[in-house]
Amino acid sequence: MRSYEKFTEEQRMKLIKNNDTHLKKSINFSYREFNDIEKKIINLPFDNFTIEIRGYLIRIHSSEEFKELISDLNKKYNKEIDVNMSFDLSIDKNRLYSINIDFNLPIELRGLNIGYKIYKYVINRFHFITSDNAASADAQNVWYKLLIDDDHYAITCGRKKFDDRGFVCIISKKTPNSILIEILNSIRINLYRIYEHNIEDLIFDDELKQKISELSWK
Repeated sequence: MRSYEKFTEEQRMKLIKNNDTHLKKSINFSYREFNDIEKKIINLPFDNFTIEIRGYLIRIHSSEEFKELISDLNKKYNKEIDVNMSFDLSIDKNRLYSINIDFNLPIELRGLNIGYKIYKYVINRFHFITSDNAASADAQNVWYKLLIDDDHYAITCGRKKFDDRGFVCIISKKTPNSILIEILNSIRINLYRIYEHNIEDLIFDDELKQKISELSWK
């Protein structure tokens, strides 16, 4: 079980260089100046959002405060962004909680960490999520950020060959020990069936490796 002290920016570059992760920041990703409304959206907690679960479908409904900010943004830009928008995702519990985004953000809302915070919301709800290299460029940007989020443990595994599937797993640090052990056991049992990787191929960040040591998980 290989590990890194923490997936910092420098270490992520090393992971990419060594093909130890399939995640790469999109070359189209760019930074821009944000107005006051956009900054409020960036800093807005999603704690008051609500979740609706229908089998594989996960629908997240925004808070009143978020709707008010979208309304303010519409007035500022004379736009018609839906203030009652919800965010749909699909999650497969039988495939290690693999997740896919089923919504497209309006251009005006991109770069405001909305997708990132939606993923964090789901992680807090289900304790962990996984994905492979089939994720879109926008989704991979989100996963790229999640790799070094202080609220999470991270596991990754890269593509060594063209036909290999990458693997990334994000686990909430708030996960109770008993559930964390269940997650790790599930990964060990199902990893090859779903992602065609062996447990020995995985790279754990050192915080998770330390936690595993404390739990005496092997």
